[in-house]
Amino acid sequence: LMLTDRPLDLSAGEADVAIRGGQALAENDLVARKLAEFTVALYCSREYAERHGAPRSARELARHERVVGDGQVGPLPGVAWVLSQAPGVEPAFRSNTMASMLNALRMGLGVGPAISLLGDLEPNLVRCFTIPGTAPATWVVVPPELKDAPRVRAFMDFIVPHFVATRKNLEATGAALVRKNDAWLASN
Repeated sequence: LMLTDRPLDLSAGEADVAIRGGQALAENDLVARKLAEFTVALYCSREYAERHGAPRSARELARHERVVGDGQVGPLPGVAWVLSQAPGVEPAFRSNTMASMLNALRMGLGVGPAISLLGDLEPNLVRCFTIPGTAPATWVVVPPELKDAPRVRAFMDFIVPHFVATRKNLEATGAALVRKNDAWLASN
């Protein structure tokens, strides 16, 4: 098992199976199964919202510090949109990993994009608003020559229903936290 933000080259044998996310798959030669689509939203910490307010629209974003991705996570859905809202203004924080971006948001360094399934589960993060025009998907992908290999089939038979069930549970938990944070925002 390898966890990395770097896309592995399945055709070169760097892995047998990968779970990939994004607006679209770059490689057309892989066998892919879509697991889910997600929304992307803008988040900030409660501490940041107390100090600066939480932006509730794109118009308000230009006056806020921004946390964005760079390098391999730069093309993630939502990052380009956040940068386009205040062209020429340098972000407060850039990172080449999604984990570091989430940590920067937790620490109150600014506002930034995250897949809603991740951001909604963070009790200290507040969802500001959903970023328009972003609907990234998650796929499980394999090279065509391995799609029928027993080890790959066993993994696929496990991961697909597990992913779907886990996602439903996480979305329910996240929805409860969003309602709680919305109430908190409304009272501040």
